Amino acid sequence: MPELADASEFAIATLYTFFKSKEDLYMALLMDIAQEHYRKLMDVLMNKNVKPAARIENYILSRIRIFNEEISVYRIYFAETHGASINLRAGLNNDIRLLYSFPLLILSRLA
Repeated sequence: MPELADASEFAIATLYTFFKSKEDLYMALLMDIAQEHYRKLMDVLMNKNVKPAARIENYILSRIRIFNEEISVYRIYFAETHGASINLRAGLNNDIRLLYSFPLLILSRLA
């Protein structure tokens, strides 16, 4: 936690006020990133001005773009998550899994 405090320019005690551990901080960061990805993908999927086939294509392109923009986040996720090579959602809590699954449900209804 000292390294995180230095990098964030917060006192260690301040970080512990908000997060009990590095794992809690890690999960909070993952949730924040997942929510941002969710918003971007939902904007693509819910665009009624675009035909369903184009929305599917835009969704796929958006996922690729998000992955490329956030490659460092995915590297950390794969490095820190046990079982991620077998099941990509293994290290995600239920809230993040819902953010991952809901756009897929909408996507399945576009076809």
